[in-house]
Amino acid sequence: MFGYVKPLQGELKVKEYEFYKAAYCGLCRALKQKSRILPFTLSYDFVFLAILRMAVAGEKPEIRKIRCIAHPFRKNKPALALTPSLERTASAAALLVYYNLKDDVADKKGVRKLGSAALLPLTGRVRKKNVGDGLLDSVIADALALISRDEKAEVTSPYACAETFGILLGTVFADGEAGETKKSLFQIGRRVGRWIYLLDAADDAEKDAKKKNYNPFVPGGDYLREDFAENMEIALNCELSEAAKELEKLHIADPGLLNILQNILYLGMPAVAERVLHRKTCGDCQKGDSAE
Repeated sequence: MFGYVKPLQGELKVKEYEFYKAAYCGLCRALKQKSRILPFTLSYDFVFLAILRMAVAGEKPEIRKIRCIAHPFRKNKPALALTPSLERTASAAALLVYYNLKDDVADKKGVRKLGSAALLPLTGRVRKKNVGDGLLDSVIADALALISRDEKAEVTSPYACAETFGILLGTVFADGEAGETKKSLFQIGRRVGRWIYLLDAADDAEKDAKKKNYNPFVPGGDYLREDFAENMEIALNCELSEAAKELEKLHIADPGLLNILQNILYLGMPAVAERVLHRKTCGDCQKGDSAE
């Protein structure tokens, strides 16, 4: 995914941020068990999903001390032991990575297209091992195909593709759940997915205009308007507000996990949006940072 969904570190308790970093490392290890290339695709977005699933399931994951090849000079690095939530999140990530690479092969050019083509067979084998009953796999494939079709048709409304991506992510979030919990998780994923797509399009608008790439904010010159950033912040905050309402419905018992999730929705994601839309530098909200 995109790496926008992250906490505001300074507003978390030390133990909460340590848990967040351990969850990041735990998910990295869960991905590595599926394929050695998958850890390189890890983003904050998947960590949010993993922690949300842990909170809903009431898991009490053990924090272990590990050695990490990415940090060879650090001994006893904390990482969560594998849990069902980490396993399920890693499986969903494997499917998303495969279809994102497949989309890049079809739509991108140059080095990115060649690199994606080289990795596609490897991730294809991983996908087959994690496809399960095929329902989630089918939803992801259909949604990304629909987004690709709309982007090729140069749909001028960003909300059409944002809704498609929202439904995709909502289905990922709700996968394996039932009843009211499933409904709330779907809506959290849907709203977060819409937020991600809209912010990513806004983030890339200037670059896409220069390269003459498709972007729904470019044709009408929306991104050049003086009130663009303010209007986008309002729209994005509406998505987060709806996601937060659904989070409260889940009645999460663990106050630490709840605080991490609320921090991400109430503080971290708005800080990222502000930085992107106003082109500010923020140490807590750089796109694509690691959890180190």
